[in-house]
Amino acid sequence: MSLHFYICIEDSNFLDKNYAVFGQVTEGQNVVSSIRKGDKILKATIQ
Repeated sequence: MSLHFYICIEDSNFLDKNYAVFGQVTEGQNVVSSIRKGDKILKATIQ
């Protein structure tokens, strides 16, 4: 089993009708902006 989720920083129309939006970044936007392709997210908190 695997889990994928997207943190989008711009329009991502390719996701339309295939995925559900379920949240938004409320703090730590600077961290989101520093994520690069290939980075591994070791921890995320969803409230």
